[in-house]
Amino acid sequence: MKRDDFIRQLSTALAALSAAERDEILADYHSYFDDGIAAGRSEEDLAAGLGDPARLARELTAQRRMKAWDTRKTPFNLWRLLVALAGLGVLNAVLAVPVLIYLSILSALTCAAGIVLTCGLLLTGGWASHAVFGWPALEGVTINDSGEGPWFLGAQPPELTIHSARGDEVVIHRDPLTGSTRIVASDARGSVRVERASDGTVSRMEMTGDGNVVTLGVLKPWAGPAAVLSVGLVLLLLGVLGLGIGVWVMRLSWRGLIALARMQLEVIRGAQ
Repeated sequence: MKRDDFIRQLSTALAALSAAERDEILADYHSYFDDGIAAGRSEEDLAAGLGDPARLARELTAQRRMKAWDTRKTPFNLWRLLVALAGLGVLNAVLAVPVLIYLSILSALTCAAGIVLTCGLLLTGGWASHAVFGWPALEGVTINDSGEGPWFLGAQPPELTIHSARGDEVVIHRDPLTGSTRIVASDARGSVRVERASDGTVSRMEMTGDGNVVTLGVLKPWAGPAAVLSVGLVLLLLGVLGLGIGVWVMRLSWRGLIALARMQLEVIRGAQ
């Protein structure tokens, strides 16, 4: 194979690399041919000594991906390295796919732990802001955990009456003497009635429709600031533990894969 043919095939096979990386590699092999010809060797002899250009390009790509990983250890660089190794035959494609799925799931779980940690920070931050500045208001919030109706019943609803042309109606009435609140929403199919005491306790919830009546008992109000702090601290603990374990397991997995890749690359180099 002539020099120009070898360089052309090598350049085509290095398409996965950036233009700057490709030009740097091709310049090295131009120098290799120049030095060899100056020493009296033929272009065909020099090309034969380098082997198949496509195979050489895969090895060079894997080496570049390994260098990129050593410079910056990111999931993207790890992905590119695994793809390069799979193309080189170091990682069988049947093995590479489960490994990539495993790393993706592990990364997703680690990100989920980070979200839990963020929620914990927001809740504890909200509690601290409430304790210092009185905002946001955390008292009197009622959570409906009965499985029937809306789960969030809110705090201090306003006085409100809404009528529609179809006969639908929503009424929110507060008794100024007792501080209790009555909420009624009705349409042609039925109605929902909620009665709430001044302490936030939902003393009655009644739903009617299709001739059926469902009545719920007392719903306890949420504990307010104390519950916000408790939930926030629990989320913080779970988030820190999950994030720490996820990062630790991910680092171990990455190190194992990289150690295997380095060993296989050294075997390939030694066999040349």
